[in-house]
Amino acid sequence: MENPISHYASMTDKIVHFQICILIQIIEYDNQKEIPIPISHRNITIKELFGMIEINDTDYKYLASYETKFILSNDITLSTINETKFFLAKENQTCVVSIQQADDVLIAVDDESMQNQRYLINATMNDVYKQN
Repeated sequence: MENPISHYASMTDKIVHFQICILIQIIEYDNQKEIPIPISHRNITIKELFGMIEINDTDYKYLASYETKFILSNDITLSTINETKFFLAKENQTCVVSIQQADDVLIAVDDESMQNQRYLINATMNDVYKQN
């Protein structure tokens, strides 16, 4: 399908219709198998995207950012994140990270969003930093 439009137009006298899709790549975390999912728009939630994945293993429960390894909430829409590649993970392939502030800091940051965040088990401090 990597031909110029003129190639398809010269094959017939009829109108040729094209639909441009966004290719989402889902990577199974345990075996690195890639699952391509074409979507027509980015106005879908993580939950809806998860429902499009054809897998037999019901243990998969999470989609994580490929960049930060952060487990994404089901109600996030793809239009709010700038990624097209995600990990598909099971419960035992995740961990919960909480960042607590020391008592003797100069500036206090009261941010509950940094408590109990779920990441893939191979996430680094750099991944947590990028996410927050």
